[in-house]
Amino acid sequence: MKHGLGRRKTAVAKVLLTEDKSERVINGTPLETYFPYAALQITALKALVITSQNDEYGLKVKVSGGGKNAQADAVSLGCARALV
Repeated sequence: MKHGLGRRKTAVAKVLLTEDKSERVINGTPLETYFPYAALQITALKALVITSQNDEYGLKVKVSGGGKNAQADAVSLGCARALV
């Protein structure tokens, strides 16, 4: 399990990468429900896709503040920091 913190404007995301590959949860709701648009889902998972680790980790995220775009960017940065 790896963890990272991402911030964008006023959005803050605490990201935990887990070994459970099927689990992708943001604030207790599935990723597809929390970010209903494909563009936001792609933005949130960008760091995992670029490093070809999209299928290796699951996500547990607590995110607050800002709008949905800033939150997706904060999740992306948190994932990138967790991978380092």
